[in-house]
Amino acid sequence: MKTITCTLMAAIVIAATGCSGGSGGSEGSDGGSPVGSPIDETGADTAPPPPEQETDPAQGETVSTFDLSVGDCFGELAPDPNLETIETVPCSEPHSAQVVSTFDLPDGPWTGLEEVAARAQERCPADLASLPPTATDGLEVFYLHPTERSWQFGDREIICLATSTAPRPGSLPVG
Repeated sequence: MKTITCTLMAAIVIAATGCSGGSGGSEGSDGGSPVGSPIDETGADTAPPPPEQETDPAQGETVSTFDLSVGDCFGELAPDPNLETIETVPCSEPHSAQVVSTFDLPDGPWTGLEEVAARAQERCPADLASLPPTATDGLEVFYLHPTERSWQFGDREIICLATSTAPRPGSLPVG
């Protein structure tokens, strides 16, 4: 699972429709996989993250959050902030989200949710802002990030997403 965090360009937006706020001081284990923020406090689960799946986003299919790539498009974010999979769609079809960029946090011990969120909130809005303004009008920034549990299994990736409340066809000029 990846945690979803919502960011409206440079400001954090806590959405009541399924995204958890990323600036809260809560920290803990979410039961495992990478997810949006904050991490829920259900206790440590030692099961490894889901196995990687072969995917072809051009065809549209269910993809592990660990297998998303820059340019992937999907219909909408599930209301569950603890995502394990996402249904991709061809970018030529109407969609509500696209992966804009990904980056890895440095190896080392878990530094806490606040540090992970700070890195994502610094980089993801900047990555979206680097695209042509006409392509990004009306888009919001969301990101998926590691949790304390997924960190134990080597997950260091933050996935920056551009989202729209109204599905739209076409691909952003990313990658």
